[in-house]
Amino acid sequence: IAAGAAGQCALEDNCGFATHCLGRAACAGHLATVDALLAAAGRRSLFSTPFAGGKNALHVVASRHGAHRAAAAAEHLLGYGGAELAGQTAEDGSTALHYAVTVQGHDGVIEALLRVGGAALALATRPSGASVLHAAVAHDASTAVVERLVTAGGRALVLPDRDRGVHPARIALQCKREDVFGLLLT
Repeated sequence: IAAGAAGQCALEDNCGFATHCLGRAACAGHLATVDALLAAAGRRSLFSTPFAGGKNALHVVASRHGAHRAAAAAEHLLGYGGAELAGQTAEDGSTALHYAVTVQGHDGVIEALLRVGGAALALATRPSGASVLHAAVAHDASTAVVERLVTAGGRALVLPDRDRGVHPARIALQCKREDVFGLLLT
């Protein structure tokens, strides 16, 4: 598969098939296959976006359930693509961190992304102005995840979105998350 993916990537200057295989292997926890695909198809296959919504392999890993595999796969992919891969956005403006905060138990993926992408990644917003923090609060991310995002992004992260003026603390109240509401106000 790796040789076929590399051949298509080289001949057609289209790494979609290689990236599709890369995403599937990473989600399944087959990291040796990820290594073989990257060795054969090259680093640029990491940044190809053949998945629905313009997602790359890291976006797919971050949005899937299976926390133990996802954390290891995210760490592995980030080892090849670093902050550039972590900061790549899908068609809707979401980074892998936006996707990771919507999946319960992805604390390891979130930590890996923040370690590589830092404050710039924590402050990333969708075109509407909704931040990663908006997504985390709305999707019931743990208080520890919300606290980690606020720590990484600072007070600049705790702002209303541009389109609707919705503050993350308001979302916390609507979702009856008093612990998060208190955290966002301090």
